[in-house]
Amino acid sequence: MADESPERQLQWHQIPPLFTIDIIPTAIFCGIFSPIGVETIAMVIAAYYSRRKRRENLAAGRTEGLEEANAVWREWNRRRMAAEKAGQLFEEPPPDFDNGASEQ
Repeated sequence: MADESPERQLQWHQIPPLFTIDIIPTAIFCGIFSPIGVETIAMVIAAYYSRRKRRENLAAGRTEGLEEANAVWREWNRRRMAAEKAGQLFEEPPPDFDNGASEQ
């Protein structure tokens, strides 16, 4: 061994790259394809789609709620204008002031 040339001997600074060449792909492979890794990936994907669906539902709910609130106001205004046209006193409070009670 003593007669080997310096180019063929393994130097100390060459050792860490030799380990990391094998360790990094192995760790990535095991991390992704281990049962815990697979479950984690599935949970992240499920959370993403769940959040996206929730946003869509909230947007649809806001639209539906706005339409419902507008319908309540239109009905109240129709009754107010009919009473005004008939010359009657209209004492019904606006829909916002009935503390959430519905007229159904």
